[in-house]
Amino acid sequence: MKSFFVYEMEYAGSPAEQSNIQPIPFCRELYPQYRLIYNECFREMRIALDIMPYDCCPGEEQLLAKRDSIFLLTENGSIIGSVTCCGTEIDDLIVSRQFRRQGY
Repeated sequence: MKSFFVYEMEYAGSPAEQSNIQPIPFCRELYPQYRLIYNECFREMRIALDIMPYDCCPGEEQLLAKRDSIFLLTENGSIIGSVTCCGTEIDDLIVSRQFRRQGY
């Protein structure tokens, strides 16, 4: 018998205002910012689980190779967050610390 896990995420804050910001594909110009946010989001967990390296953002070329599955939410040149989709699964979901708890 096979088993599987289902995880559900639900935003529990106050309703967020509608936004007209559209996601864009991953691009080389935003890699330095993406790397900072990615490591900011996963570093604490990796330290707690003692998973090395603690900073683990994939390399720029690796991300460019799968740019059709990485979507960035940006505003005025700043990354709000990103989602990486692999088939029907969300692989990575990150939100910059300054934009958390705002409904993104």
